[in-house]
Amino acid sequence: MQILDDTKEKCITLYQAYVKESRLTDDYRRISYILGGLLGLSLIGLIILCVTLVNYKPEPIYVEIFREGNRLYYRLAESFEKKPIEQKKIDIRSFMRSYVEKRHTINNVEDKKNVEFLRNSSESNIFDQIKKDYIYFKEKLDGYIRTVEITDDTFVALGVHIVEFNIIDISPQGTKSVKQWKAKIAYKFKNEPQEIAALLQNPIGAVITSYTIEPKEKGENHVKE
Repeated sequence: MQILDDTKEKCITLYQAYVKESRLTDDYRRISYILGGLLGLSLIGLIILCVTLVNYKPEPIYVEIFREGNRLYYRLAESFEKKPIEQKKIDIRSFMRSYVEKRHTINNVEDKKNVEFLRNSSESNIFDQIKKDYIYFKEKLDGYIRTVEITDDTFVALGVHIVEFNIIDISPQGTKSVKQWKAKIAYKFKNEPQEIAALLQNPIGAVITSYTIEPKEKGENHVKE
């Protein structure tokens, strides 16, 4: 009887070990299926990425380089004139909004950078008027800063643009004076070589030839902060 009991106990132990091992095997099998699935998805993603990269053809931007003495000048080889009209409108709108903002912003922080941009983007008579306006502001509103908020703009035709904006003068005490304006801007395009800094500031080569502003609405708002 003792031998039978011992044999029975060993059989039970072996069976339990078998069941435990079978469960572990099932768990390992499930994990292997999951890992295999993840690996398969990763491979598919990698294949899609490789196909995309192979078929992707970035549009090159060519720059012509000119030398005059010891200085280098640059010009975009692909003329702005060759772009589709819709792309021209997007580029022009972005440029005009930036021009108006820089044209009227005075804050002692961005002034120097803005002056360089305006000089490279304006005919000489327009830039002379910008300098006069800047001096007038500094003399009449000493200690003030001026910010600009663009509210709207309109592409009238190639060469003519309208920008609506608010000029906000802030006194040293925090008083804000807000005026609404509308600028009518005429411009042309230049394609002569430029220094690299000017090319980066004004890649479309627009030059302001006429700049007139008038109040959009009469009146003024004063806000005490």
